[in-house]
Amino acid sequence: MNKRKLYSWGEAEKKLSRKGQKRIEAILDTARRVLTESGLGDFSMNKVAAKSGISLGNLQYYFPKKKDLLYALLDSLLAPAAEHIQAAISEQRGAGEDKQLLKDILEYAFDSNKSDQNCAVVWNSTAMSLYDMEARAMLNDWYVQFRQLVVQAVRLYNPKLSKKRIESVTLFITATIEGHAMVWRYTVKNHNQLKRTKKEFIGHILQVVEG
Repeated sequence: MNKRKLYSWGEAEKKLSRKGQKRIEAILDTARRVLTESGLGDFSMNKVAAKSGISLGNLQYYFPKKKDLLYALLDSLLAPAAEHIQAAISEQRGAGEDKQLLKDILEYAFDSNKSDQNCAVVWNSTAMSLYDMEARAMLNDWYVQFRQLVVQAVRLYNPKLSKKRIESVTLFITATIEGHAMVWRYTVKNHNQLKRTKKEFIGHILQVVEG
């Protein structure tokens, strides 16, 4: 799977010193907090620079425009997630743990949605994708990749399913993860209830896959 970088410093990133790479990580960390606290409407380069303790010019050295920073935030979340799932497929397929793979993907997706910052990046990027074609392309790439990975996991979990059924189930899983996260984040009250919610969520998905 190729990692697609759409923000402007993608190629230059490879040439950065270790200090420069750490600076970028720190900037992205701060930008996530600013986006979570302020939302897309009040997200600004000046605010990120101030909270990062650097000048606006220094920030713009790495991210010339606000959209470059937002693209980087999205990529920093989505690319590692895809890599994590793909690595799990390789490792567990080799170990013959075919049924465990789908469970692990569902757990990973559920746990990722527990982070306010992760949700802030994805949800604000989704809003941005309504008018920004590059943000839309990044999100589309991610969902295509994610569905391809889930297809593999579903096929391994239940090899008896037809290709059409696997595609249908995969679309259901993708939509359910997103919709479910938006509900339980505002209704689950404590850690024990969260554990039960995750167990029920995964159980319901697996029942669908089992047919």
